[in-house]
Amino acid sequence: MLKVFETMAQESKDELHSSQSFSDKVSRWMMESLPTFFPTLQHTAEYLGVSIRTLQSRLREEDTTFHEISVQVRKEMALRYLQKGTYSVGDIAYALHFSEQSAFQNAFKKWTGQTPGQYRLSLKQPMQPVAE
Repeated sequence: MLKVFETMAQESKDELHSSQSFSDKVSRWMMESLPTFFPTLQHTAEYLGVSIRTLQSRLREEDTTFHEISVQVRKEMALRYLQKGTYSVGDIAYALHFSEQSAFQNAFKKWTGQTPGQYRLSLKQPMQPVAE
C-alpha cells in the first residue's frame, strides 16, 4: 500500500511541475540555487535541458526575460530574508550574490522605495487603527 501512495504522490508532484509555466520553472530553479550560487543564463539552460536561445525564446513567449525573472527572484528572496529578521543586511546581500552591500541596498530601494532597514522597521510598527 505504501508503494501505491508513493507512486501517487510522485505522479501528483510530476503533474504539478509539468503544469507550471516555463518562467515559473526558471524562478523555482533560481530560488532553489540560492544562496549556494545565483544561476546564469547558461546554468539555467543546462539545468532545463534547452539551449540559451530556446530558453530566451520560451521566456519571450511568456512576456518576460531572464533578467526580469532574476530581479524578481532576488526581490522576493530579499523580502523573505528581511521578514525573518534573523539575517543582517550584509548577509542578505551576500546570499543574493550582490557585489557589495551598497549594491543590494540601492536595488532594494529601487524595488520598494525603502532601504532594507526602513523596510524592516516598518514590519515592526503596529498597525494604526482606522478612524471611522
